[in-house]
Amino acid sequence: MSQSKVTISGLGLPEVFIAVLLVANIFCADAFASGHGKMIHRPVVQVSEDQPIVIESSFTVPVDQVTVFYRFPGDAAYVAMPLIERYNGTFSRALSHIKLKKGQVFEYYLQAVTARGEELTYPEYNAEYAPVQVV
Repeated sequence: MSQSKVTISGLGLPEVFIAVLLVANIFCADAFASGHGKMIHRPVVQVSEDQPIVIESSFTVPVDQVTVFYRFPGDAAYVAMPLIERYNGTFSRALSHIKLKKGQVFEYYLQAVTARGEELTYPEYNAEYAPVQVV
């Protein structure tokens, strides 16, 4: 009984597998380079009394800057503070000067600018007018 070898255009199965991997890598690299990024952030919605608020976010594309905009409800304007890159595209900032008391509410949203100039926000839509609320 003879063994048959699967070939596509003169390529054996191992070569086809490698070609498929290369094409997949090209598509993934192209999607990464296209600048259509996402912000990955778990919102802070509750903190213990007198504990600092820690904001952290990571991204699916390289970013140049990340800013948290925060305020207390009723404040006319947000205060902007940059987040600091900690490791592998993860940014964070401890707002240690803000310690909520029981019943106090705090609002924030995030804005990032990617290496390609794309603006990302959290919440993704209408962030300034529908911020995350921390209690």
